Amino acid sequence: MKAAIAGGGTGGHVFPAVAIVEELRRRDSNLQLMYLGRAGSIEERVAGEMMIPFRPIIVEGLPSGNVFKKFRALASALVGLLQSVAILWRFRPQVVIGTGGYASLPPILAASILRIPSVIHEQNCVPGKANRLCSRFADVVTVHFEKSGAYFPVKEPRVVGNPIRSDFLPQRLELVDRDESRRKLGLSPDKFTVFLLGGSRGAHSLNMAMVDALPHLDPRRFQIVWMTGKDDYRWVRASCERAGIMAAVFPFISEMVVAYCAADLAISRAGASTLAELSAVGVPAILVPYPHATDRHQELNARVLVDAGAAQLMMNGELHGETLAQRLKLLSDDQQALSLMRSRSKQFSRPDAAERVVNILFELVF
Repeated sequence: MKAAIAGGGTGGHVFPAVAIVEELRRRDSNLQLMYLGRAGSIEERVAGEMMIPFRPIIVEGLPSGNVFKKFRALASALVGLLQSVAILWRFRPQVVIGTGGYASLPPILAASILRIPSVIHEQNCVPGKANRLCSRFADVVTVHFEKSGAYFPVKEPRVVGNPIRSDFLPQRLELVDRDESRRKLGLSPDKFTVFLLGGSRGAHSLNMAMVDALPHLDPRRFQIVWMTGKDDYRWVRASCERAGIMAAVFPFISEMVVAYCAADLAISRAGASTLAELSAVGVPAILVPYPHATDRHQELNARVLVDAGAAQLMMNGELHGETLAQRLKLLSDDQQALSLMRSRSKQFSRPDAAERVVNILFELVF
């Protein structure tokens, strides 16, 4: 199969693409791939790591308000569309896959112009503007949450779950031991372990609240795995040292499965890929939705798990150090609640999501 992939801007758009590529490679030894996205982006970095040829295109998100900025964004989209047509014409893929973000829009439009079959995948409860537009041109729409279907009136979506990287598949997770994961991170096997993550770029407000919580946590009971993002790394690490709490602090974690498996509890934003990974491992979570997410999509993502008893919700405005520390103490003392959250979380796991998407790709091509 020859396939082109488009989408990016954040890990939430890129990681499902990674999972789909891993499944395609498992199924097709003659696979040829091309990734289209923005230069200098996370998708370019990930494509390089996965040895996928990358072609940059010019594209900007559509801003609200300013007429000049809107005109510039539309002009960029037109350039990106022409670039995408040229790239796809030369590469001649049999299918184009879009995983969201504005970088996916020109290639999906180009595929429609060139009569190349295309599939888009939506990770969130509320689809982004790019995927709503793309759905009018794509042959198939796949979604993570059943609730997303109401936003795609033109085509009835197929509910597949959210593709997760192969490290999170059940057969791989069986090989990962909690104590061994903690040892790899330089942590104690016995302390209550909190994993704080704010997405692929970190979350400053989460980091600040957790730093403020440190004086209220007993270092003899608690330890932390902390993915800070690059901007907050140094001062968070210094704060942990001053507080005397055991912590494995990283700007970014590539072996995420180790961090999840080490954790008794996660404190996290509510991006769709993060929720899929939490569910795959069965990690109880305090979810703090990003307050500026378009259409409150992170809050709505979070409420799906919260309503099922798989997680607890804290809004960003409630995020204070003492309040967060109190929540951590209560949960660490209630193993029954944690056990219930863990089992409810695993019920949301769809480890075959990438396989389902690839089945659809094969249907379209063959």
